[in-house]
Amino acid sequence: MTVATSSFKSQSTNDVTSRSALGPTLRAMERRIWNDEEIQILAAEYFRVLREQHSGGKASKSEAFARARAAGVDRSAQTMQDRCQRISEELSKRGLPWADGWSPTGATRSPNSPGVSASIWRTVRPMLVDGLPPAFWPTSDPADLERRARLATFPLGSTPPQGNATPGVRSTTSSVVQRDPLVIAWVRAHAGGRCELCCRAAPFRDVHGEPYLEVHHVRRLADGGSDTIGNAVALCANCHRRLHVGADADGEREKLYGAVGRLARE
Repeated sequence: MTVATSSFKSQSTNDVTSRSALGPTLRAMERRIWNDEEIQILAAEYFRVLREQHSGGKASKSEAFARARAAGVDRSAQTMQDRCQRISEELSKRGLPWADGWSPTGATRSPNSPGVSASIWRTVRPMLVDGLPPAFWPTSDPADLERRARLATFPLGSTPPQGNATPGVRSTTSSVVQRDPLVIAWVRAHAGGRCELCCRAAPFRDVHGEPYLEVHHVRRLADGGSDTIGNAVALCANCHRRLHVGADADGEREKLYGAVGRLARE
């Protein structure tokens, strides 16, 4: 993965020269703690690059850093490069896409400390609605929802997505609820290939080679249920239909509340 364009390399070289010339004064400036305003400015440029990459446009990191400096981030390109990689680390932890060229891991830097992690996520999280590429936005189209869910990855133990307590509704000739693909991806990943009601392994693998499980909202979205992991379970097709049309649906629903610890009654 290529981290820098030629213009970025040139900028980095200039920064090295500047640091050598200014000596301890600049090095002291580079060591100062990032404040929320600086992180917010740089994160806005980070997501601009991410959107440009996703749309197939030309994304210039050196231009992004120049815009950040003009907006008040008085840091070298090397320092901003490091901070962008740390933003990528927080996105990667949550199964979210990160910008190519700002890898979340690096041999020359340590992982984010709890304090750095909290500082970055506190500032970045409110920006994600605009920052995430459209491929990760909630949608009301079933086929598109499935495609978007498959783009997300959630290793076991990863931070769950926030979801939507009041999912949006898009009106066409009928009203349909917009569902969050990240919630689907997380619930499937943490089911471990087993139905969360009958506890049996998924009956087959789908065309992508994944255990086939369907994500069900315990309290229906049409009844005001939230689109969050606290209201969603992964089920085999039989159990899913059972909860929708079975004579014992209410009793089976109660079993879920007792068996799946993350569920919250709504």
